[in-house]
Amino acid sequence: HRLRKHLSIKKMVLLHLDHGLRAAAERRADAEILRKLSKRLHVPLVISRARGLGRDDGESSGLEARSRAARFAFFGRAARKYKLDSIAAAHHHDDRIETFFLFLLRGSGSRGLSSLRAAETVGGLRLIRPLLSFTRAEIAQYAESNGIDHHEDITNRDPRFLRNKIRIELAPMLKDWQPGFSKAMAASIDSLESEDAVLSDLTESVLRMCLVRRTGLNRKELCRWPAGIIARVLQESDRRSGGSGLLGGHAQVNSAVKAIVGTSDASLNLSGGRILRIHKDAVVFHRGGHRGRGVHARSACIKQTTTR
Repeated sequence: HRLRKHLSIKKMVLLHLDHGLRAAAERRADAEILRKLSKRLHVPLVISRARGLGRDDGESSGLEARSRAARFAFFGRAARKYKLDSIAAAHHHDDRIETFFLFLLRGSGSRGLSSLRAAETVGGLRLIRPLLSFTRAEIAQYAESNGIDHHEDITNRDPRFLRNKIRIELAPMLKDWQPGFSKAMAASIDSLESEDAVLSDLTESVLRMCLVRRTGLNRKELCRWPAGIIARVLQESDRRSGGSGLLGGHAQVNSAVKAIVGTSDASLNLSGGRILRIHKDAVVFHRGGHRGRGVHARSACIKQTTTR
């Protein structure tokens, strides 16, 4: 906000999504703090409420995924309505380290391990993270020196979430063990991001070679490439055909790749009711007609039939 003239920013809007996961008094306090900030900065405030995120499915990761999807849907609506060029998120360097370990423990590759980036486009929405190179301690010091108050979401300390366990237990322990831990992590993540950029370019080239119409892929051409590239092509193709690109998780992606390089036709149920059909010559994404029957990473299911 202080740099808006220097950065030629013509319009700013504060966006707040109430996830509905905490006590009503806490949520009202959040909204009141933001109203005061909006008034002080003379910036419009848009508040929305997510519904149904807190249903108990026994999986904190499922709650995190639903919350993220709700945020991006809200951001997208606001960006269209107010004609916003970018959404600025407050992620910092410590968040980047936490995300690295979060994806490492979930079996991710270079894309997940370097997933917090200074600028990226997610579902057509441009996301920027101007504080990514600064640590939490540096930001707190700046805020104190400049008389800027801050308010912390109480769920940041909720031990149900793996990210919070990494923040509270793992990261401090590694910093104690290894001097210069933060700088070493920054260098590693930057290297992974560079490598991922190369793989992304290769994926784009392979996708163009394999693409059949809008949602189909040439199976024979796809099988010429290593499993890692096949997985990336599937994920990118899913994104372009309206999916999340996650395909239900790491195990689900591996199941799809194995089916593609195999000799049989197959059908793979994806999350969100989508179906990946693997035919003799083509791999095609379909909208399924079975709501709620998408197979998740823990129970990846391939139905195979012998190719005639």
